[in-house]
Amino acid sequence: MHRPTRETNEPESSGSNDQAALFGKRWTLVQLEERKLSPGRPYIEFNGDERRVSGSGGCNSFAGTFEIEGSRLTVSRIASTKRACLDRELQRIETEFLKLLETTTRFEVQRNNLRLYADDRLVLAFVSM
Repeated sequence: MHRPTRETNEPESSGSNDQAALFGKRWTLVQLEERKLSPGRPYIEFNGDERRVSGSGGCNSFAGTFEIEGSRLTVSRIASTKRACLDRELQRIETEFLKLLETTTRFEVQRNNLRLYADDRLVLAFVSM
């Protein structure tokens, strides 16, 4: 039985490819809405087997769950530690990062870049190194 082969020149941003590329990497935050950030402490990791998300907002670690279907992504039940953050700017970034993470409705992966959207608005961008 002959099976059709997939074109190899398709963009990497095609649903199930995005899902596979999402897992097993540490994604470092580089953009918070329109604000560019130098790669630093905030990061996120997706565990596809457990449907869990975890990472660091910069001062505190966090964990939660996610649902994924094609390019649709929702993150929920985020809980974080409550350590004091002496760097006020990092605390502000962490607070906004975790808030925006729960607004996510869609994602795109292209090579080592991950973009999270709330509807059609880019809210968070990451790189994996």
